[in-house]
Amino acid sequence: MTRRLAIFVAMAVRRWAATRPGFQEIWIDHDHNGWIAVGFDSDVERRQQEILEQFPLDGVVAVLVDWDLAELRRLQDEIGRHLVTEGVTSFAIGASTQQGLVQISLGVLTNDRLTALAPYVNEPICVEGLDPEGAILDGPSSKRATVGGSSRYKARGAIAASNQRLLRARRRHRVAS
Repeated sequence: MTRRLAIFVAMAVRRWAATRPGFQEIWIDHDHNGWIAVGFDSDVERRQQEILEQFPLDGVVAVLVDWDLAELRRLQDEIGRHLVTEGVTSFAIGASTQQGLVQISLGVLTNDRLTALAPYVNEPICVEGLDPEGAILDGPSSKRATVGGSSRYKARGAIAASNQRLLRARRRHRVAS
């Protein structure tokens, strides 16, 4: 199946599924050859029979989910507002339908950022970010490139130097424009 056809089929499956009771969301299941998984919170056997009748091709399957998409999105919005209230202004957040949880990327996992999420410890969340020990700190990077002579610091310095070259090139482009 071509990519264009796969997108067309997925759109048709979603339109159909949205008319069925218990529908939550669809996703591409990359762990199972890119099948279109159709999440329902109930009556999955019946939905699978309907899928086979409506879409008589391999690759579309009804999946029982134990989450509610509206609830995941509500939780996502609540956590986002809470993080801003707690002073965490740099983060990414989204409802992961395939995993049935809210994913939160905090950048660097500092104590204050993790503490801000304490009220949600029993919620379906996944928090990711960098260990503060391995994060590049604010300030000039050229000094870090030579600290201790370790390759970790040298790599950071090379990345920072590369970023500085990009910034200089952008400034020159803006001036020339």
